[in-house]
Amino acid sequence: YGHTADHYLVDEFASNIIYRFKAFDERFESVKERFMYAYRFAADIMMNNDDEMAITEVSTRFTAQKNAKTLIVISDGSPSAHRNPSIKGTRTVVEKIRSKGIKVVSISISENAVGPNDEIYGKEWNVSNDNPNVVMDVIRKIAHF
Repeated sequence: YGHTADHYLVDEFASNIIYRFKAFDERFESVKERFMYAYRFAADIMMNNDDEMAITEVSTRFTAQKNAKTLIVISDGSPSAHRNPSIKGTRTVVEKIRSKGIKVVSISISENAVGPNDEIYGKEWNVSNDNPNVVMDVIRKIAHF
């Protein structure tokens, strides 16, 4: 999933659009164009990020099955939208989702994102993409949650 906020701000009502790039059971080859579209038009379609709303919404899409569930958030560490989401508010949402048994792990997209994401997700659940072992770090965090 990907998201953007405030695309259609009408009468002070903030919106949040969730883009589903790939369902779990879809093969990447069949949805490749969705990723290419987002890559080409990201600056136009993904302008703001209301992480509180997006994380809450995506967490509702997990099934009720007893299998372990993990939400991996790739973040710049700066929730931003018309509604003024905050680091504290996003942390509260993450804690609420974790209390339901859903694992939440963050990948910081830059060095500047590490501090805020440590505060939101917890230092032990945040890795930086500057780390060449980022994929293995995420797998370890998921496996040892």
